[in-house]
Amino acid sequence: GEPFFYCVILDVTDVHELKWFYKNILDSLPTALVILDEERRLTLINQSAEKLFHIRAEDCLGKTDQIGENGLDPAGGTTQEQYYLQEGRRWKLVRTPMVGSGGENRGFICAFTDVTELETLNATLQFLNDNAPGGVCEVKLDECFTLVFANEAFYHMLGYTPDQLREELENKLILLTHPDDVELFQTVIQNARECGQKSFEYEKRVHRRDGSVIWLLVRGAFTQNAGETVLSCIVIDTTERRALTEKLRMNEERLRVALEQTANVIFDYDMKRGVIEHPERSVALYGLPPVISNVPASLVEQKVCFEEDVPQFIAMYEKIQKGEPHASCVVRIHVAEGGYVWNRVSLTTLYDRDGNPVRAIGVAEDITKQKKAELLYRQEEQYRNAMLSEALLTYEIDLTQDRLYVDKDEWTRRAGMEPVQSYSKALEAVCGQVVFPEDRKTVLERFSLESLTAAFTRGETELHFEYRLKMEGGVYRWVSKTMHLLEDPETGSLKGFTYLKDIDAQKREELALKFRSERDALTGLCKAFAEKQTRDALLDVGEDRFHALMIVDLDNFKQVNDTYGHMLGDQVLRECSRRIRYLFRDDDVVGRIGGDEFLVCLRNISTAQVAADKAAGICAAFREKFRFGEKLITLSGSVGVALFPQDGETFEELYERADLALYEAKRCGKNNYCFYEKE
Repeated sequence: GEPFFYCVILDVTDVHELKWFYKNILDSLPTALVILDEERRLTLINQSAEKLFHIRAEDCLGKTDQIGENGLDPAGGTTQEQYYLQEGRRWKLVRTPMVGSGGENRGFICAFTDVTELETLNATLQFLNDNAPGGVCEVKLDECFTLVFANEAFYHMLGYTPDQLREELENKLILLTHPDDVELFQTVIQNARECGQKSFEYEKRVHRRDGSVIWLLVRGAFTQNAGETVLSCIVIDTTERRALTEKLRMNEERLRVALEQTANVIFDYDMKRGVIEHPERSVALYGLPPVISNVPASLVEQKVCFEEDVPQFIAMYEKIQKGEPHASCVVRIHVAEGGYVWNRVSLTTLYDRDGNPVRAIGVAEDITKQKKAELLYRQEEQYRNAMLSEALLTYEIDLTQDRLYVDKDEWTRRAGMEPVQSYSKALEAVCGQVVFPEDRKTVLERFSLESLTAAFTRGETELHFEYRLKMEGGVYRWVSKTMHLLEDPETGSLKGFTYLKDIDAQKREELALKFRSERDALTGLCKAFAEKQTRDALLDVGEDRFHALMIVDLDNFKQVNDTYGHMLGDQVLRECSRRIRYLFRDDDVVGRIGGDEFLVCLRNISTAQVAADKAAGICAAFREKFRFGEKLITLSGSVGVALFPQDGETFEELYERADLALYEAKRCGKNNYCFYEKE
């Protein structure tokens, strides 16, 4: 009746040794491992876990989990990953469930990994990702270049949120690319991949969500993600940079064009090396090599600078070498064509970061024209002083500013009015009040601002004109007006210096001589000069007007000379001239062209009847008897008439046809007039 037991004794040596084999392996692992059974009792703790949590396995095995502040499974077995801060380092706990053959829970294997460096690295990468100067993205190598990942800056650059890009474009970046750039960036990526390049770079335009277009610089590399080749890219917005680059290019182009248009020469002076570098234009102008060493001494030795100007030329370089910001001089420089030209040479210093002068930019400006202007200006001043003694009036005008400079009292006395500041208004006032009426139009035209400026442009620097001016007492006298046109070397303004001189006596003598030379001594009518006046008249015909050319011949005048003698014949000619002149206007041309022949040009008539009436008047005037003392002489005349432009367009044609008409009038009985007819 006593209880007893049946015992089966098995040899478990191999199993026991295998257990310790695996425990030794687990103890040798650097990873801390803890195994819990289904009741959360500790069944295994390797040596790494002992060191990590400062515990001994024999003190903990079989006991409920007491590792850490809250144990290894504070969430009741639902959390797969946990993090522990132990000894200033961060550890990641990964729990792996142990499942029995029947699916029952057999506990957990807990592995601890030191993720301190990894998380530090991740934090650094995240910081770079969020604060990179551009966007960061990962893109699939499919036809649409589908976006896999991007940072916030990338989305901001495109004007999309992640949801908007996904919902509106399905993350297809190719839809944002400008159509003209699609083929280009596809080719760049394809070539880079085919050539085995690890990275690539290209620039393209993309459309933002708001419709604007921006330029992006894409720098990418081929990387692997889950066994798939993808594009990892850094994207930078270069829109502003491209705009600045284009602006800089335009500025450089403007500078290039400006330098081509200007006569100035730009050169570079390296102070440390004592070297000047000249552009091609300077080489051609001065006949110098493009690079010149030992400056300025070599320039002096080569006699580039005129000998008298060398001291100030050297002084300019010495000032720059001492660090002065600017230095300049005016010197004569030898040119390739021979001789010297005046140059204003200026140097502007460039400094290094420490403020030491290292280089200078030089500008050589040709001021030969200005120097000549200065010389002319001084000569004009001397001439002006010499003219003051005999001038009626002197004044100065600034054509650029339309200003008049004159002594107020002298102007008032000579011009009879108060001066005004505007030269144009003063000219109009003078012409309207004190210039002889027939001269006003010409004076206004010759001395207007426009005419004077045009004359200076043509190279005319000294102008002369004579006209009649009302003097004290209301008497008109001939004056000579001389104007010197000069460019002010200081202001660049165009100046005019004017002198009025009384030439009335010599002008009247000159006109008397001219009158006598152009007039027939016997009749006082124009002689050969009548032909010239007629030619000039043909060039000045009014609208709907024409001219009439008449040749007048005295009938049988030879009998008068034969009967009464030449002295009485001359008296008859003088009387005939007086009667003809009386019939015509001042602007008509009346002249004697032969012994008993006269020429008349009747200008700007409206109908042929006017010419007929005048021709009839000539014939009637000659029919009146000529009385000289007790002698009474009967005479007649014939007239031939040709019209311009109906009968001829040149003086020769009109004269020939008027002569034919005169012949017809003679043939028809004389004492009559006849018009030219083609029949």
